[in-house]
Amino acid sequence: MGAGGERRVWGVWGMGALVILLFAVGTESAHSTPAYRLGQYEAGGERIGSQTAYLALEAASWRGLGDGGVLARKALVVRMVDATTKMLTRGFGECGATVVLVPPGAAPWAEEEWTRERRVATPVYFVEEDETWERVARELDTRSADPLEALWPLHNSYRVEVIAPAVAPVVGFPVPVVQAWLPGVSGGAEVPTIALIAHLDANAAAPGLARGVREGGSGLVALLEALRVFSDLYREPASRGRYNLLFLATSAGADNAAGAKNWLATADSRLTANIEYALCLDELGGSDLYLHSTRRAKNEQIARLYSSFNDTAEDLSVPLHWPVRKINIQDAHVYWEHEQFSRKGVPAGTLSSRPTATPLSQQGSLTDRLSNFNRVAFEANTQVLLRALLQRVYDTADSHAGLFPSNSLLDSDLQDRWLSLLDAHPRHYAFLTLEDPVLTAVRTVFESYSDDVNVLYHQVSDKEMSKVFYQPTESAISVFLVKPVTFDVLFLVVTCIYLLVLYIITAGWEESKRSLSRVFQSKKR
Repeated sequence: MGAGGERRVWGVWGMGALVILLFAVGTESAHSTPAYRLGQYEAGGERIGSQTAYLALEAASWRGLGDGGVLARKALVVRMVDATTKMLTRGFGECGATVVLVPPGAAPWAEEEWTRERRVATPVYFVEEDETWERVARELDTRSADPLEALWPLHNSYRVEVIAPAVAPVVGFPVPVVQAWLPGVSGGAEVPTIALIAHLDANAAAPGLARGVREGGSGLVALLEALRVFSDLYREPASRGRYNLLFLATSAGADNAAGAKNWLATADSRLTANIEYALCLDELGGSDLYLHSTRRAKNEQIARLYSSFNDTAEDLSVPLHWPVRKINIQDAHVYWEHEQFSRKGVPAGTLSSRPTATPLSQQGSLTDRLSNFNRVAFEANTQVLLRALLQRVYDTADSHAGLFPSNSLLDSDLQDRWLSLLDAHPRHYAFLTLEDPVLTAVRTVFESYSDDVNVLYHQVSDKEMSKVFYQPTESAISVFLVKPVTFDVLFLVVTCIYLLVLYIITAGWEESKRSLSRVFQSKKR
């Protein structure tokens, strides 16, 4: 092989080496996880929440933002436990995006209510923190503490990306209600009805994280426990109680209990007139119980029901309180689901672990997960519910009445299955579909315990919506390492030198000198 051929071989090998080098210094493989966008909606002409979804920016910690720079090109990455209103205000107002890391088992976040009421022009995402995200946050904090890093960055930087479609409004959604009926035994007079109600939806600042195990979910599981217990007793006519039992799993609880309101508007007036008491089940995972109502019991039958609850709670050493809050008809907010029944003249109350009234639209939490759920308190409160109902339905002073062989009325397997199911599926009412796994499972369980089950739903049109919600609520977020600007400069210099040497090898020294001479001579002219 001649000298020219050898030089061409060296040229080919050299270009191959350059290609391999380019791949070797590329980015690391991306780590992809689900990301949940801060809820976006429009109400009364006011736009609230995160207004955009697409994100492709360099990540920075709070300290890494500094006092200047082009913050619009950075995404603030902050742990929920460290996030303050000051941090979020700057992130929402100055940065190109904000990513909040939600650690496993996080306690309720004090800034959640403030966050959900903000209008943010940039993307805001909540990400469940794993080992990779924990390392990313730690490294961002460490690097931001190095003063030389800001002047001459030598380390790789992190880049975050969310490839999401443009935001679009939700055009209508269904508000389903699942209804089950257990008929009581008649003693010659018309049989009164006790209704048990729980809503199956949940709420949170990010709809994709609205799991609501405690809020909403615990009340639903208690409702299913009650349906199971009374279904066994009502299976034979001889063991039925002196009450009809109506079970309602409603939705749109966070929308001023719209599911209960719609059911009341369409239900047979003879049915609602026969309801002696409607007991709504709220969150039941706290150490104390509160039976909220709009007025004191004046009816003798309701007074007996209250007495059953009082006696049972005392027997089981569960503190039970009786707060009364009148309805302000001029208030646009609904604070308890039983208010919708009270407005229709149906005696009603809400059994809850929450001591004070909060608008239903402002309830719910990003951190309301199974890992934070007080199972012991829930079981004690559910025992109070079941035994008090048994005492009233069978009109006996004994809340157990010899009806069950065990001292516990609870089914642990049922609770395990349902709490896990609720923890796995977000259930924000505006994004709930008729194929939702939780709704489907509720219907299946109702049908297994009752021969009289109906699924009613009202299709909310865009004209009826008090709030217009926007999609997407969930996307995939990727984080990966990229080389710093310093590396780009050095790589450019090294590449130029490499190409020059490669040219000399392939063209020969004499030819290279002549070429360089021509270049510099042309520059002089």
